Amino acid sequence: MADIRKTAKVVLRVLALVGLQLMLLNPAQADQEEANRLAVEGISASLGEDEPRVLYILPWQAPSLPKRPRADLNDEAPELVRPVDPVVLERHRLFRENLNPLILSPVGDSGLAEQ
Repeated sequence: MADIRKTAKVVLRVLALVGLQLMLLNPAQADQEEANRLAVEGISASLGEDEPRVLYILPWQAPSLPKRPRADLNDEAPELVRPVDPVVLERHRLFRENLNPLILSPVGDSGLAEQ
């Protein structure tokens, strides 16, 4: 029994010494890792408590390419204010819905009565 206690004390002392050595050597290794770490200017990663695995990359400069010119919409077009036939609108909706590849079987019954 006494031999087991002596062995346990020796093992604890050895583990304590190894732990202290690791704690003392760890900052030196961390400094070497920081010296070898590459950095990219303008990008920083920060871990928040709310979303610890989210990396926000924000632009730090304006885009170098100009915005594409867009055509102005003609808001005086008569077809924009003309009423649309409900049957035509429903047929167009079904047509667009059938183009969706996520739908396995297109719906044939639209709910509107054929005239």
